[in-house]
Amino acid sequence: AVRARLEARVAELLSEYRAPGAVVAVVRDQRLAWWRGYGRLDLASDAIPDADTLFRLQSITKPFTGLAIMQLRDAGLLDLDDPLVRHLPEFAAVQMRHGAADDVTLRLLLCHHSGLLSEQTKIPQTPSRAQLLASLGHLEVGSRPGTEFKYSNVGFALLGEVIARRGGRPYRDYVRDEVLEPLGMASSGFEVTPTHRANLATGYEALPNQDGLAAVPSPPMDGLAAAGDLHASARDLARMVALQFRLDAPIRAGAQVLRGASLAEMHRPQFLDAEWRTGYGLALFALRRGDHVYLGHTGSGAGYRVATFFSVPIRSGVIALTTQSTTDMRHLAMDVLDIIWDAGVDAVSDPSSPPASSAPGRGP
Repeated sequence: AVRARLEARVAELLSEYRAPGAVVAVVRDQRLAWWRGYGRLDLASDAIPDADTLFRLQSITKPFTGLAIMQLRDAGLLDLDDPLVRHLPEFAAVQMRHGAADDVTLRLLLCHHSGLLSEQTKIPQTPSRAQLLASLGHLEVGSRPGTEFKYSNVGFALLGEVIARRGGRPYRDYVRDEVLEPLGMASSGFEVTPTHRANLATGYEALPNQDGLAAVPSPPMDGLAAAGDLHASARDLARMVALQFRLDAPIRAGAQVLRGASLAEMHRPQFLDAEWRTGYGLALFALRRGDHVYLGHTGSGAGYRVATFFSVPIRSGVIALTTQSTTDMRHLAMDVLDIIWDAGVDAVSDPSSPPASSAPGRGP
């Protein structure tokens, strides 16, 4: 019964969103317990997306960046309350409306409380690393650090630069070597190889003032890679979700890419809104629905809208990946988690009993 409820709710929302293609998956503890593909990999083909289809994760890249910072902290190479200028002296040139550049710490960047304006109009939209560093004197910190939430892609790009400097290699290489490969996320990465491209879902945007969809280019973000440039499949992303439930692990080793205590630290909200409905931890949203709190992240842009949220008490998570950036997958992910809470986690099918066919049913 729960599978029928789950599938009906997912199909209903995806039909409402009119997503060209989608994959929705459920993680139960350390297993990918259920998944379905909907629509088309590309509107020009009949291929159906599956658990191995690659999507651009957009801002779901941020938890990977946050995890890398925590690794470096645990290794003694930095402290979360270090001023950014300690690791990136060039940041001293930033334009501060309140306070001093020293007030901007790594922790505040991780929870979007640095004061950096969400829109930075004086730097290129997708700067190279060199352009980003050269433009630091044009960055504006618009509010006193630590006082209010201002979502900032540039802030996470600067954390990527810290990772590169303290990790001893380019940001993309560090995340590949220290996070993706140990986790077993074999098909994930920042560069889409020719082999991967054949299994990459095409992102679409609605045409303005008319019916129809147009494929959207998805160029590398380069200097903003740490904010939103990772590509992954639902199967690979399930490994990152499963990691969030291994909170008793005393040390980092192998696929345990971060010790349990540090994972729990990432989960703890650094702030809450006045109604205690929304918070942000260290690179993770914390969203309250009734009596439940769901942790995770969303991403949108370049023709993709994605979300992954999880609940530690029921050791379950949901991954929702689509190819139209006007949809809102956060609600779909949390609706599925609500169903699991109501029905009990054991009601979700085990991977030893996979979906009826290896080519999942077509959706909207």
